[in-house]
Amino acid sequence: MGGIVVADVCAHLPPGTISGVVYVNAAPYLGEALVKVGTPYILEVLPLLLSTDNVATSCEARIKFVEACFSKPDTLPTQLKWSWIGATVMQPPLVAALTAGRSQDASKLFEAAEGGLPALAITSTADLIIQGKNVEEMLKEHFKNLEVHRIENGSHTPFIDDKDEFVKVLTEFAKKTFQG
Repeated sequence: MGGIVVADVCAHLPPGTISGVVYVNAAPYLGEALVKVGTPYILEVLPLLLSTDNVATSCEARIKFVEACFSKPDTLPTQLKWSWIGATVMQPPLVAALTAGRSQDASKLFEAAEGGLPALAITSTADLIIQGKNVEEMLKEHFKNLEVHRIENGSHTPFIDDKDEFVKVLTEFAKKTFQG
């Protein structure tokens, strides 16, 4: 849910606070956007993940969520996989539900986007959580200065599964944004 932070920053801080944004397989804001960009898989798992009345169901859903983040979850180092699962367990379901279930006012984000805020959308064609093409369509509606990079057969975590390609694209965007 890292991408949603940008809408909060734009809503609560003065214009120009950020000089660019990178969306990595992310919903740009909460509310109807999550339904538009979430895959059928995650829209099915999310209510289970947020379950406050069944600990076993919530824990099973968290494992499914973490495994869905990676191209080959069975090949991950155990320590990495367990750390990700542990991180999801540290957030109580009620807190997760309040976070995921809230709506955001994206109007200031749209103002910044239409004003030329540089944005990079990195999407992955095999992401089990976010539908990259839908994210691209949403961002293209508002961002005048948008660059899109699709990682073919990539997962929700290209910074792990496709690290070299991810770093190259991110570095190129940063150079253009800060030198331009």
